[in-house]
Amino acid sequence: MPIRTAPFFRTTFAASALIAGAVLAQPDDIPPLDEFTDFVFEVVDFGFCMAPDISDDEIRAMITESGGQTFLQGTATAPQEVPLHGAGYFTRGDDDTAIAASMQAFLVPDDGKITQLCLVLLPMDGPDATEGSFALKGFQEFVDTEAPDPSYMLVGQHAGRNAVGEDVRLADLAQGAGHVTFAKEDGDEMTIEIAFEGMLGNGEMVEIAFSAALLEDEHVTFMYLRTP
Repeated sequence: MPIRTAPFFRTTFAASALIAGAVLAQPDDIPPLDEFTDFVFEVVDFGFCMAPDISDDEIRAMITESGGQTFLQGTATAPQEVPLHGAGYFTRGDDDTAIAASMQAFLVPDDGKITQLCLVLLPMDGPDATEGSFALKGFQEFVDTEAPDPSYMLVGQHAGRNAVGEDVRLADLAQGAGHVTFAKEDGDEMTIEIAFEGMLGNGEMVEIAFSAALLEDEHVTFMYLRTP
């Protein structure tokens, strides 16, 4: 669990991505939600969605010891009403006018299982800025876009662990809307604020609001989305 008073936790499965650059979105070519999510995760930050190899109780203890000061922190009101803790990483692209980011937001109840929202932030149709606020869209909103609309997209997955500690894919982020605000930029760290409401592919609602101090990382690969 990444804590602001300790080194970042980083999964050892990070590797070079498959491709970089633009993805040209043609309606007939966009794969189903699960395949699209897998593709984006593999390209931007392969393996980042894996849970840390420590118990839920150890995660809670680390958050308590840090006073709740993690690099990503906020609240979720759905699928659970719980605090969010985690971390995120980013890379610059498109001549440094946009970013792509991977984030792990752990849903941490007082007791019971901890799950996580694995999130990837991607520029869509060239916002050409990392200052100010931009509309934030989900998968279905991206698919339904009929004309260029400078914004960012949130690709997501709700994940957990089974009884023997294996990673379990619960559902992918199917649709939603919100905004992303670029609050601060300081060298290799960038603070963003996200508020988003949507729905998972299994019909569960998602409602989150958090601030994340993203650290620039060479393992993250820039990816850009463009509508027809």
